Order: sequence, then C-alpha cells, then structure tokens
Amino acid sequence: MKKLLIICPSRGRPHKIMDTIKSIERTIDQEHTDFIVLLDKDDKCVGQYDNILPTWVRYRVYDRTNDKTLTTEIINRAFEEFNDYEYYSVTNDDIIYKTKGWDKALCQPFKISCGQDDTMTEKYGNVCAANIDPSTFPITSVIDGRICRALGWLQFPDLVHSCGDNIWYWIGRRSDCLYTDRNYHTDHISPYFGLAEEDETYKKCNAFDNKQDYYTYKEWLKYKCGKELIIVEKLIKENELCHQ
Repeated sequence: MKKLLIICPSRGRPHKIMDTIKSIERTIDQEHTDFIVLLDKDDKCVGQYDNILPTWVRYRVYDRTNDKTLTTEIINRAFEEFNDYEYYSVTNDDIIYKTKGWDKALCQPFKISCGQDDTMTEKYGNVCAANIDPSTFPITSVIDGRICRALGWLQFPDLVHSCGDNIWYWIGRRSDCLYTDRNYHTDHISPYFGLAEEDETYKKCNAFDNKQDYYTYKEWLKYKCGKELIIVEKLIKENELCHQ
C-alpha cells in the first residue's frame, strides 16, 4: 500500500494539467505516492483528458449534471472512496513541483506540511494579510490522514470551490501542527500571480472573483473554527500521551 494520495480536481484544462503531471512525475517516488485526477462529466474537455493522461495517472469522472457536484464535494467523495492512505494532498492543475523528494519529505506524522511556494513569496515578500508568512502558506499541503479522518473531510465541507488552503493553514497554525520545509519548492501558474490568462475555471473558482468561499472562510476563522481545533488538538495530545 502506498502512503500518499495526491488528489487534483481539473476542469477545462487537459493540456495545462500536463505541465503539473510532468512536474509530479519528475519529483515523486511512484512506489510511495499515488496521483488521481477528478473530472466532471459535463466538462466538454473530458474526452481530451481520457486521451492525454498518462497510464500511471488514475482519474474519476463525476456527474455534475445529475448531482450538482462541486469541487469540495468531489474532493471529499474521493477521500471517502480512498480512505486508507496514511497521507493526503490536494493540489491544483496549475501547480509546478520543482524539487525532487517532496512527497516523502512532507509526510510528517500528525502534521499539515508544505514546502515553499515561490510565487507567494515573490508576490508578498516576507508578510501578507493577517500576519501570514507567505513562505509557510500551504497553497498545497500534505496532511496526515489521521487528521482528515478525525475531521471527517479533506476539504472543509462548507466551501464550494476555493479557500481550502486557508482553512488548513489556520488549523495547522492554531493547533501547532503546521510544518514547513523550505527546501521543497513549487510555483503556482495562476492568473492571480500574473502567470496565466484567466479562463472559465479560474473565474468560477477564484475566491477573489466569487466571494462566497472567501466569506465562508472568514466567518469560520472568526466564529466557528473552535470545533475543528478541538478535534485536531485532542488527536495530537492523545498521540503525545501514547508516546510518553
């Protein structure tokens, strides 16, 4: 059984995702890590994915027409289907992994782990909103599966598409389980960083254009995060007691 499952939702980007896939193939150990792409049945490009994805990449197609599948829902459905991995990572179809070995290095017990996204540090320097150090912000992270299973989800269920990374950042920071290894680097080839043209997927999912997820995240952080913090802190404390 492999230890890490990388999950990547994608829509309308069969050729763009190939840059992400090639970077993953160059930098992971396929004996350690699995990779799965999540697609929508009503995506006009779904057939192109079927033709272009390498044989080592698994994929699932979800029926958006019938069940109104949204990004968060398909991430959590994939998590429920593949629920016995030791670690999970949700990534985007526009992220480039630059450093070999990140998949093993970021599998840290009872941690929410990330490398350094260079596009974040280039945009914000040493600090951005809410006193966040951009070099520790998990645009994509590796999360101990015990944390996900204790919470019952891989992406916060009240979200529609975006801000999942914001939720994980604050759970990690406030529960003191955020781990960063700056030896491992990514680039996020997104219009938000001025590195790509806006497409329909970006316009629909970007929290700065579609404010619903941004407001959900801010409300959670200000008023509702206690439930998740209690669960994660209890899990970590129980582990520490077992090893005393």
